[in-house]
Amino acid sequence: ALKWIFEPVYPTKIGPFLVQGMFLRRQPEVAAEFSKFFASKIINSQQIWSSILTDPSTTPALASILSKHVRSLLNIVSLGLFQGIPTDNTIQQITSQTIKQLPHYLPSGLHQYVDKTLGLEHTLRVKMEAMSP
Repeated sequence: ALKWIFEPVYPTKIGPFLVQGMFLRRQPEVAAEFSKFFASKIINSQQIWSSILTDPSTTPALASILSKHVRSLLNIVSLGLFQGIPTDNTIQQITSQTIKQLPHYLPSGLHQYVDKTLGLEHTLRVKMEAMSP
């Protein structure tokens, strides 16, 4: 069955019939369907944000970036409100609570905007259509 999908690579005439692998013959249609599925179910804004906010391999990087910004903001704000600078523990608590609460504040409009801006469906389709045998 796999051979029938991909072989023969180039159109081959067998008697009155022209034979070519089903994927290659229908490459534009397959590319359109695959890219639509992939961009809507596998790699989309909601999945990307979910991964950034919950995946153990990405959360530390986000926490590091966010804690730098929290520290900077608290240093500016704290100068006028109380003496001293915020402790590392305070910054870590604010950072972890922000990461925990952030998914509840990401509007669906943001996901639509990110998906449109990234243009993954279009990029995937164009690249798959351009694949050579």
